[in-house]
Amino acid sequence: GTDCLTRQLGNFCKACAAWDVDMRVINAAGQAEEAFELKRPWTLTCCCFNRPHLSLTDRHSGAEIADIVAPFNCCNMTFSVKDKDANDAMYVKGRCCQAGLFCPLPCGRCSEVHFTAEDADGNEVGHIMKKVPSVLKFLFTPDVDNYHVDFDGLSDPAMKAALIAISVFIDFQYFSQNANSKDS
Repeated sequence: GTDCLTRQLGNFCKACAAWDVDMRVINAAGQAEEAFELKRPWTLTCCCFNRPHLSLTDRHSGAEIADIVAPFNCCNMTFSVKDKDANDAMYVKGRCCQAGLFCPLPCGRCSEVHFTAEDADGNEVGHIMKKVPSVLKFLFTPDVDNYHVDFDGLSDPAMKAALIAISVFIDFQYFSQNANSKDS
């Protein structure tokens, strides 16, 4: 996980901040076991230079599964995924003009932000939806969001893991600011 100093420095410059996340899965015995590591190193990000990237690694073999980059885009939120052989494998795109970005409320169109996943050929293979939770959770825990990840068009388990990793990247990159952050 990310150490305390790194988390505090991340509040100063979010676009440059480093973080690590261990993803766990529930095994057949019902126990949580480490499966993947997400590692986002420090970068000196400025507009189109030195864009943030995320490395997705298999915890068992230590092999890199995918490299995810947030390329510069003036208006939309985009992410590109390269597979273990550094080939373009997937693109995730979210439009900048969504009601849920400007007015996040727990009702109607304001409660959702959508991202579409496409393979290298431009075919839609999945979808990520960030959803603001119920009214009570919204009022009392504003830092809670739900993510729905649909990867019905993906057959490669590595790309399914990459799509889940992108939802974490999206949350950390765009949605982790809230009123409760200043109190901790």
